[in-house]
Amino acid sequence: MTDVTTSPMDDKLSLASGYVVPSASALPGEAVANTVAPALGPGVDYTSIQEAIDNSDPGGIIYVQSGTYDEVVTVNKPGLSLKGIDSGDGMPVVSGDGVKSTVTLSSDGCVLEGFVVMNSGNPHAGVCVISSNNIISGNTIMNNRGYGVNFTSSGEKNTLWGNEVKGNGFHGISLQNTSNNNITANNASYNNLSGINLENSTYNNVSNNTVAENEVHGISLFKSDYNAINGNVANNNKERGIELLDSEGNTFEKNIVLDVGKSVSPQEGIYSTVFRFVINVTNSGQVDLDPVIVSDRLSPSLVYVGSNRSGDVRGDEIILNMGQLKAGQSKSVELLARVNGTRLGNMTNWANVTGVSSDGVKAYDKDFIDVKVRRIHPGDDIQKYLDSAVSGDIFELESGTYRGNLVVKVPNITLRGIDTGGGLPVLVGDGVGTTVTLSSSADMCVVEGFVVTGSGNPHSGIGVFSNGNQISGNTVRNNAGNGIYLASNGNDVRDNLVRDNGFCGISLVSSGHNAIEENEIRDNKQEGIKLASSCQNSVKYNTVLYNGLCGLCLESSDKNIIFENDLSDNNQDGIKLTSSFRLNNISSNIITNNKMRGVNLESSGGNIIKSNHITENSLEGISLSNSNENRIYLNNFVENTRNNAVSSSNNYWNSPERVTYLHNGKKYTNFSGNYWSDYNGTDLLGDGIGDTPYEIEGGSEVDKYPLKAQRKTTITVCKGKGCDFSKINDAIKVAPVGATIRVESGTYNECVVVDRRLTLRGVGMPVINPDVLGSAITLSA
Repeated sequence: MTDVTTSPMDDKLSLASGYVVPSASALPGEAVANTVAPALGPGVDYTSIQEAIDNSDPGGIIYVQSGTYDEVVTVNKPGLSLKGIDSGDGMPVVSGDGVKSTVTLSSDGCVLEGFVVMNSGNPHAGVCVISSNNIISGNTIMNNRGYGVNFTSSGEKNTLWGNEVKGNGFHGISLQNTSNNNITANNASYNNLSGINLENSTYNNVSNNTVAENEVHGISLFKSDYNAINGNVANNNKERGIELLDSEGNTFEKNIVLDVGKSVSPQEGIYSTVFRFVINVTNSGQVDLDPVIVSDRLSPSLVYVGSNRSGDVRGDEIILNMGQLKAGQSKSVELLARVNGTRLGNMTNWANVTGVSSDGVKAYDKDFIDVKVRRIHPGDDIQKYLDSAVSGDIFELESGTYRGNLVVKVPNITLRGIDTGGGLPVLVGDGVGTTVTLSSSADMCVVEGFVVTGSGNPHSGIGVFSNGNQISGNTVRNNAGNGIYLASNGNDVRDNLVRDNGFCGISLVSSGHNAIEENEIRDNKQEGIKLASSCQNSVKYNTVLYNGLCGLCLESSDKNIIFENDLSDNNQDGIKLTSSFRLNNISSNIITNNKMRGVNLESSGGNIIKSNHITENSLEGISLSNSNENRIYLNNFVENTRNNAVSSSNNYWNSPERVTYLHNGKKYTNFSGNYWSDYNGTDLLGDGIGDTPYEIEGGSEVDKYPLKAQRKTTITVCKGKGCDFSKINDAIKVAPVGATIRVESGTYNECVVVDRRLTLRGVGMPVINPDVLGSAITLSA
C-alpha cells in the first residue's frame, strides 16, 4: 500500500515499459493508493479491483494496470478514484458477468477513468451511477447487453466527459429521473437504441457530443424539461438526429444535425417499371450548412432517367448539389430510375447526404430503400408470393390467365399487369369471394393493368379496405357483385373500364377523400357509381353510361365534388341524392337521355347544382321532394320530356352573387339563374336575363333570373376557325367561375393570368410562349 499526493482530475498515467511505482512512503494528509495488476509482483497490491476497493479508505486512489479483469465492480466508498493505467497492453478491461452492471458507482465523489468497460447484463449497464458528484472520463464503454452508462434517480451532478460509448444493447448514455448532470464531449455511436436518452430528467447539460450511427435517435428526450442541448453533432442515426417528445423548456443551440428520409413509388401513368425516389433533407440543427451534397447510388438493376435538380452522373452514382441549407430548412430531390429489363429481384437505392458548417464541422446522414421486382408467369402461385411479401415489393404479371382470389395483407405492394404480347393478364376469381382484396393492413398499394373478373355475389372484383391505394388502368368486368368496392379513405381510382358487373360499377361505403376520376363505367346491373355514408370524395371526368339503375347515387353522403362527368343513358336517374346534405357540389356534368330524371333529390338539402347540361331525360330534368336550401343555377335544362323541373320544396334557383357572363358578344354582370328550353319570357334589356321569372312546377318556387340563352360552361380556344376565342386571356375575361376553357394545340404568345376559379385544359399539348418577360401562367385566384 502506497501513499501519494493526487487530485481526482489528474491526467491518467500511461506507463509503457519500466513504469514507475508510486513512492512507498506517505506524508501526513496524502491520499493512500493501491495498485492492481493481473498478477502479483513488485509494486502490485492486488489482482482484483473489487478486493482493492474493499481494502481502500474513502478518498483513496486505485491504479489498475493493463489486462482483463473478469469481475463485477462496486465502488462503494466516497471519494475513491479508479484510474486505468496503460502499462503496455492498452487500457485495462473490466468485463462483467453478463447479468448485472459491470461497474456500479454507489458512493458520491468518485472517479472512473481510463477503462474499457463491457459485458453487462440486460437491462443493466456497463457503468451504473446511483450516486452524485462523480467523474467518469476517458473510458471506452462498449458491447454491454444493456445501457452503456445509466444515471438513475439516486444521484445527480455527475460529469461524463470524453468517453467513447458504442455498440451497447440499449441507449449508449441514459439519464432516468436525474438532474444537473454534465454530459460533455462524448462519442455515443452504434448503439441499438439512441446515443443519448433523457427520460423524466431536468436541468442537465448535454453538450459537444458526437452521436452517430445509432439504431434509433442520436439524442432523444422524453418528458424531460429545461435541459441544455448545445453544440452536439448527430450523424446518420436511423430515425432522428434529435427527437423531442412531451418535453418543454429545453434549449437547443449550435447543434449540427442532418435528417434524410427516402421514399419510392411507381411513377404515375408509366406502366413500364419506372420509379420515383424522393429524398427529403432537413437541417434539424441550429447551424447553417453549405454546401449540402446528395450522393445517390443506384443498384446495378436500376438505370438513371432524370431528376428535378441538375447533377453529375458518375456511373451508378448521381451527385446533386443542394447548395446552402439553413438551420431548420428542408429541401427535396426527386429522382427517376428505370429497372434494367434483364434484371429483376432486390434493388437497393442509397442516398448519402453531407453538409459542412462554416467552421468545417461535417454533418452526414444516409438512408436507403429496397425495391424488389418479381416477374410472375401463368401457373405461378401468386398468393404464395404475396404471403411472403414485404413492404415495397413489386409483382409484375405477364399476359395470361391467373385463377383464384388474391389477398394483399402488406402495405406498399404493387401488383402490375404487363402485356407481353397476349393482352392484359386476366385475374379470375373463384365465383364466391372477392377476386382481389386489399385488406385493412395493406395501405399504399397499387393494382394496375389487369382484367379482373369472376367475383362472387355480393363480393367484388376489387375490394379495397385499406387507405391510400391506387387502382388504375384495369378492366373490371363480369363480376357477380360490384366491380370496385371501397370501404376506406384516400384512394385513387382512375382510368379503369368497369362494366357488366352484377351490382354497382364502383361502390363506396363509409369512405372519404377518395378520387374516382377518368373511369368508364357502363352496363352494370345496378348503379354506375354509388356513395353510401361517404363524404369529401372527388368524382370527376368519368363516363357513366347504360347502367341498370342510376348513373350516380348518393345516400347519406355529404361534401362530395361531382364534376365534369358524362352521366347519360342510364335506366333510372342520371344523379340521385337521398338524405344527403351539406355542400355536395354537382357541377359541369352532362346529364342526358336517362330513362327517368336527370337529377333527383329526395330529402336532401344544402347542395349546389350548377353549370350542368341536363337534357332529354324521360321524366324531369330535375326533381326535388322534401329537399330544401339547395342552390341551383347556371344549368341548361333542355327538352326534358315531362318537365324541365319540378319541386315541392324551398330552394334557390339563381346564383348567390352577381356573375360575369358573355351574351351576344357583350360582357354583362348580373345575378343569373338557369336556361329553360320552355321559357317564353322577353328580354327587353338584351342582357340575356328574362324579364319575368320562370315558374317551377309543383309548388311556388321560381327562377327569378332565367337565362335567355344556354350559358356556356365550356369555352374553346384555338388558332383556327370554329372556336370561341383565339387568345386564352380573352376567354378568361368572360368565363364564369367554374367554367372550363379548352385550349387546342398551337402556340399562344401571351402571358396567361387565371384570376378566378377555372379549369384550363389543354388538348393536344398547346404551347404557351410568353410574349414579354414574365411567367407563362400566373394563378392569382
